[in-house]
Amino acid sequence: MDRTKFLNFGLSQAMILLISFISAYIPQYYFLFFIIFFIILTFIAARRMRMGSKPPPAKELGTPIFKEVNAIRVAMFDKKLMDETKKQLVYSTMQIVLLIPLIILIPFIRQFIVLKIIENIDLKNDFLRVFTINLLTFETIYVVMGAARLLLEYKVKPVNFLLPQIYSIYRNGAVLNETYFVKLGNEYCYETNEERKFVEIKNMHRKSFPIRLYTSSINVLVSSLREAGVTSCEQNRG
Repeated sequence: MDRTKFLNFGLSQAMILLISFISAYIPQYYFLFFIIFFIILTFIAARRMRMGSKPPPAKELGTPIFKEVNAIRVAMFDKKLMDETKKQLVYSTMQIVLLIPLIILIPFIRQFIVLKIIENIDLKNDFLRVFTINLLTFETIYVVMGAARLLLEYKVKPVNFLLPQIYSIYRNGAVLNETYFVKLGNEYCYETNEERKFVEIKNMHRKSFPIRLYTSSINVLVSSLREAGVTSCEQNRG
């Protein structure tokens, strides 16, 4: 398990324990805490999509060594991009659609799975009993959501990537869409696709979406990325 997955799993389990405890202490607000649980899981799932942080001041960035303002125009000539975008859209839509039957199944999960398990456990303390019921319910939902996501990924096989419309490469990082800053260095590598006119930047230590940089000046972009400390993915595999 990579570091990001481990942190996300640990955060999920900590929140499940906390919400189970609080909802057992204040059972009349169980549904409210259930909604909070869903929001937190959605937030954790979205963390891997984060592109970076707020760009530092212009004085710290210095002068860009490469700037592309026509990335989308170049991307429009990539015939395979439309199919990849459709898969991303289908995957995102199906994730939302899958929540509907899951929400409907929650009372049945609680009634016919969790409570049946609790019947075989002698818990005389009412608080401990409610806490255990809530904990098992949330854990079951967590497992079902994870299994559904894996099944969806297997069926749809989405091609996930971030596609900035404009970007600038600096010696200490990249600014995407003039909004996000990604600090580049030896933890990143790049892969080129000259036929489709893009370079993908990948984090070798964190399972985040690759950043796809379209440009008609592939060689100049690669040279700039090397200057920023990014090495070839092929070189790192070798």
